[in-house]
Amino acid sequence: MTTLDTKIFNQAMDAPFEQLDKVVSYIDDIKKFINWNTIGILSDESRKNLVILLFKDSDLLGTLRLNLNLEECVKSINAISENHQPITLRFWQGSSLQKEHLENLVHLKEIWDSCSAISTLLDNSQKIVDFLTEYFSDENKIGRGRNITTATKNKVWNDGHGRCMFVGCGESLRYEFLSGAEGNFSYLAHNVASAVNGERGIPYFSSILSDEPDNILLLCDKHHRLIDKVAAADFSASTLALMRKEFCDLAENLLDGLSFEAVPVYTILWPVNGQFVSNPQLKDIASSLSLLKSRIKGQERCLTDSNTPYRKKPEKFNEDLIELIRDEADQILQGTKRDGYKAALFAFGPMPALIGLGSLLGNKNEFTPMLRYRDSSSWLWPHSNVIDPFYEIKGLDLLTENDDVVICANFTAIAEPIQNRAQELKESGGAAILEITALPEYMGNGAIPNPESGRKFCARLQQLLHDLKNKHNTKRVHLLVCASNAACVFIGQAIDLHHPEIIVYDFAKETMVARLVIKNNGKTNELELPS
Repeated sequence: MTTLDTKIFNQAMDAPFEQLDKVVSYIDDIKKFINWNTIGILSDESRKNLVILLFKDSDLLGTLRLNLNLEECVKSINAISENHQPITLRFWQGSSLQKEHLENLVHLKEIWDSCSAISTLLDNSQKIVDFLTEYFSDENKIGRGRNITTATKNKVWNDGHGRCMFVGCGESLRYEFLSGAEGNFSYLAHNVASAVNGERGIPYFSSILSDEPDNILLLCDKHHRLIDKVAAADFSASTLALMRKEFCDLAENLLDGLSFEAVPVYTILWPVNGQFVSNPQLKDIASSLSLLKSRIKGQERCLTDSNTPYRKKPEKFNEDLIELIRDEADQILQGTKRDGYKAALFAFGPMPALIGLGSLLGNKNEFTPMLRYRDSSSWLWPHSNVIDPFYEIKGLDLLTENDDVVICANFTAIAEPIQNRAQELKESGGAAILEITALPEYMGNGAIPNPESGRKFCARLQQLLHDLKNKHNTKRVHLLVCASNAACVFIGQAIDLHHPEIIVYDFAKETMVARLVIKNNGKTNELELPS
């Protein structure tokens, strides 16, 4: 359907219908062009806008507004849902629909999706009547909704596993730690208040959701007071609903990890320009490993943390680079013999060091690097689903026989020093240039969005390096990288037998300089400092 066609059925941008027969006639007319299987009703904070949305699965096809009495509104909605399509009611808390929202179906769909946390199903005529009656009433309903039943309390307790759901808290609510007394020390707090005149009260929703487990948080005393008394204005119903969902999802991921294969976890944290990162937290490790269907075996094995003498002497790090990489790689290889050379690597450091580490560990084993995700300053993968490809390769069609080829890996950004150095190598030695660039939607620290995506990229790069040597007689590859820690290890793991010599560069002020040379002796990769 074209943009013009879609706009035709966006009746909400025009004046509301004021006659029932015109609504019925309009519905009969548009059925000739569009077919919907789901109906949405969207209200807002002002309670002065009510929009009916027509969906085909998740696609918004059309809208309309009504200015009718209660009885005629009910008849109109019944006419719209004559095939008994589900009717979902959502509330846009804290905001009001404006004319510009109604004029654009894309924006309206975005608003609808953002309101998923405050949603209920009007699955019979009586619920429609009850909602409209309360909505059109000039007075808020007095009193609270239904009391929380024992079944609901038990469901909320089980969802929270007896811990505070407030983000980052997770305090056990089974004990009073000073006295050691056991019991239930939790508080229950509604996302949407059970009273309309409450801090997070919403007409109709307050009563209908008052005994819904998904609308209730399990909290410790401190955070119960925070959201209800101390800083209630800071926590909308949507915020709390999202907090609850994220807690439950994380808790389930952590618990699912109990049944996964146990693998060793190694951390190597080299300083970068005097900066360092902290060791991954247990929840970061569990969350990262869950995508591998794995869990930590024993304790994290920290080979190097960032607080080393090299932190203040980065030039010394470059001098000792080969020895440092070999030492860490050897410890991992020796330590995983009994585990089938399988481990998860939480490795961070200068890009040449990580690429060198990956090249010594190789791709014949199962050493999987984990991502230090800069956006959240934690170790996690931004996507649970495999994305392939997340990048494009340019320059292959122009390749001829070249002794030197430059590979620019533009994952975090398209950096000017990389572009300049590539041109210098082209002009001085006739090097061909290949650019491996993340697609715009994935460009950034999380360009490799998933560990399996990383493995697929590693295999593709391995084949590319093989083709450069066998098909184009390439002797040297100049590797210019702007990528995450995990991407660098994957790049290193792609370097294998029958590949050209690899020269790895790193940023140095406003340019790129060679830091590491990787060669293969016919059996294994060897590291050298550039001459």
